Amino acid sequence: SSPAILYSYSFAQNPNWTSLFPSGAEIVRYLYDVCEKFQILDKIQLDTSVKSVRWLDDEEEWEVILDYLAPGIGDLATYERVEREKERGPDSSILRTETVRAKVVVSAVGGLVEPKPPLQVPGIETFEGEVVHTGRWKTDLNLKGKEVVVIGTGCSAGQVVPQLIKPEYGAKHVTQLMRSPPWAVEFLPPEGREF
Repeated sequence: SSPAILYSYSFAQNPNWTSLFPSGAEIVRYLYDVCEKFQILDKIQLDTSVKSVRWLDDEEEWEVILDYLAPGIGDLATYERVEREKERGPDSSILRTETVRAKVVVSAVGGLVEPKPPLQVPGIETFEGEVVHTGRWKTDLNLKGKEVVVIGTGCSAGQVVPQLIKPEYGAKHVTQLMRSPPWAVEFLPPEGREF
């Protein structure tokens, strides 16, 4: 798990975290509440993909082409969406396209938004279990009594591995594969402060 402070905005601190390491649902609730407090819920647009961004010298503006996606399509990795469109056609993913103009464009996508394509590891073709990427976590994933293998040691692994043996997930055994161990620093709240 990660400390709540890593998911907190400096301008909208939450003094009511239930613990130092809150659940994902509690973090999502906090983010929603911040958006509600600053009255920006109507400014957030989900299930929308930026198809292209192009600078127009003559107009001194950016031209942004947006694809409005069918419900759930925004949760797919690009390679999954491409496969779906090959099978069912582009209309199965894209409801409509719009071109907008802007003086300023800020990309806040992040470097790890897209899970890598399916693993290329020996034995994967005969593996009968479910393969799940932490970037596309399934809330209804049933791991009770199962042997689980986690590949990698990134921040997501640091958050998910300790949870897998808790009663809500109840994995029988967890194995973590890594190239090299990650660095971790113990986090203690400031003296006199409780979480």
